[in-house]
Amino acid sequence: MNITLKIFLILLIAIFSQVELKKYTVCELAEELYYNHSIPRENVYKHLCIVGDFLHTNYSSYGFHGIYRIGEQWWCGNDQPGGNCNVKCDDLKDDDIRDDIMCAEKVLESHGTQGWTKSEVFCNKTYSPKVDACLETIEQFELRIEAENTTITPKTTKKYQPENLKTIQHDENSNSSLNLNFIFGLLLIAALSVIIVLYIKYQKMRNFLMNSINNSVQMTVENRDSV
Repeated sequence: MNITLKIFLILLIAIFSQVELKKYTVCELAEELYYNHSIPRENVYKHLCIVGDFLHTNYSSYGFHGIYRIGEQWWCGNDQPGGNCNVKCDDLKDDDIRDDIMCAEKVLESHGTQGWTKSEVFCNKTYSPKVDACLETIEQFELRIEAENTTITPKTTKKYQPENLKTIQHDENSNSSLNLNFIFGLLLIAALSVIIVLYIKYQKMRNFLMNSINNSVQMTVENRDSV
């Protein structure tokens, strides 16, 4: 019973740790870099190429940390801010990627994409079209909103701010992800609760049967002795 409860608690911790994990899609990261961190459009593809398939923020393995897999040997400090980026390695693993971007920009300035052993030709060919597709969709939306606002109230309309769109999309994606994780967590908790209840009933039934068998054997022995 104690083992079952321990497993149950471990699974609960795992569920809620996954809920807090921040993971980007390619377009989300492109928009984050371009609109919220002012990375030039012609450089956004380099960031996406560096990140590659590791689109989550808490990466840490073999001395590399964060969404950009910054190396601790030269660029960040283990116990305190350090390295060429003057940042703590653990701080690169949280959901705030401002320090990650700052450090990645320093590495790019010094070594280019070769700092991650990636060819700039490959990065340009592979990720530039993705950046264009992501950002052009947003820009077209902005133009449509601006045109609609201009048509309705040409003198008082304020220019649509791209960061507002980013915030809306980010909130929608975050809420959707959190809702799915929350529902999954509830279902898993319910399933585990059923398993625990069945396990308890099984133990009770097993004990009852064992007691019945023992009593039956004891009565048989007593009857035999009396005969």
